[in-house]
Amino acid sequence: MATITLKYDAQNVVIKSILDAAVAAGATIIESNSEFNTRNLSPIERSIEDIREGRITHIQNIDNALEEIGHK
Repeated sequence: MATITLKYDAQNVVIKSILDAAVAAGATIIESNSEFNTRNLSPIERSIEDIREGRITHIQNIDNALEEIGHK
């Protein structure tokens, strides 16, 4: 039997559905060493994770931000 190791974004629904299909087809999860289980994170914990992973946007001022998204 072959063994593979994957590193992926646990919030990506496409990869999760592919992995769920693999498990349904008979694959076995040997070890899961995720730092966080994203389903159980509170909003503040998700925000901290976003900051840690660099998924943030820096805004200089509110006028530029509103103009950028087309609300001005």
